[in-house]
Amino acid sequence: MKSTYRLVGTFWDGKEALDKMPAPEPFDETIAAADTPDSLFDQTGKRRYLRLSNLLACDDDKGFGDLLESLSGTRVAYVALDWQPASSNPTLIGFFDLRARQVLAELNSRLPSCQIAPMSGGPLCPSVVIRRMTIPWLIQMAEGLEAYLIDQGMKFDEQGFPLVPPSCYAKAIPEEMLPYTHRRSRLCASNSNAAICFFMDDHSIYPRFEHLFEEVGNYRSFASVVVPDLSVTADMDVPWQGFIMLLNQLFGAVLAVNGIKIIANTRCGSTASLRYLEAIPKGILCASGSLGCKVLVSKIDYGFLSKLLSLRPSASLIYGKEDPIAFEQFATMGIPVKRYPDIHSRSLNASQNKNAA
Repeated sequence: MKSTYRLVGTFWDGKEALDKMPAPEPFDETIAAADTPDSLFDQTGKRRYLRLSNLLACDDDKGFGDLLESLSGTRVAYVALDWQPASSNPTLIGFFDLRARQVLAELNSRLPSCQIAPMSGGPLCPSVVIRRMTIPWLIQMAEGLEAYLIDQGMKFDEQGFPLVPPSCYAKAIPEEMLPYTHRRSRLCASNSNAAICFFMDDHSIYPRFEHLFEEVGNYRSFASVVVPDLSVTADMDVPWQGFIMLLNQLFGAVLAVNGIKIIANTRCGSTASLRYLEAIPKGILCASGSLGCKVLVSKIDYGFLSKLLSLRPSASLIYGKEDPIAFEQFATMGIPVKRYPDIHSRSLNASQNKNAA
């Protein structure tokens, strides 16, 4: 399912990983970069390094294959640890550590005749260039949001998720809900009664993280903002699910400390990632997007309901299509629900009504 979302970092998801990260060897200046021509230092066997930041930036097999091609004839290939997170956030570090161990395992698998070892980055570290739309780029954004929140006095739980106080969450159910890309829509009668959401394509959401601090003012005229919805799916490995859920909640926390009321997003991928919702207070408004989800076909499918019950929301706000079975389950458990038609359906209906008139 994740393949349909064009997510950053899909290439590394689910790959085999080393059980533990080997201790890196000291940086050796006689070892050249992978694409460096042969030299006198190769008389005892060709040794080359690839930067970890470039390996993690690979998002398809072709990009990774090109890097492997540059190691042709190499006897020992080093993964230069030219970049690693400065944060000690457990969820962020757990995700990074898994991906680093996957890099080494993948190189071992594809280059069986080559010795693979990590090497400290040394002088390479100051020269690292983090490319946009890559795993390192996402991690750096998470670090930046976390550092800002720490400076603002935000507390974090043991998993590294921000503990936004209940007072920062919206209490009033919004009359309307609009995706950020349609925040200026004429279909919105009044910003003061509307919530902004991010139930839209991930590549439309990533820039909102990148430009969050300069765009904070764009949210102030609205009643509330639903915490972002970067995709988390059940087929993603759990550390990745946790990291994306962390990113979403960090964004919401930044809005909260800037005085913007937020609405919790229930997005998670699997039962294993439900624990990453624990930092969200109980009894507040929660929102979910149903556009990319299948409606329930069995009355004994309690997956969605169990997620809501863990949060015990004051109400469930659904953006998108109606799910009769799920809504019936909410009613049985006493959870008020309000559905908002998606903006494209509303635009189409408005256009049809105008033509009919």
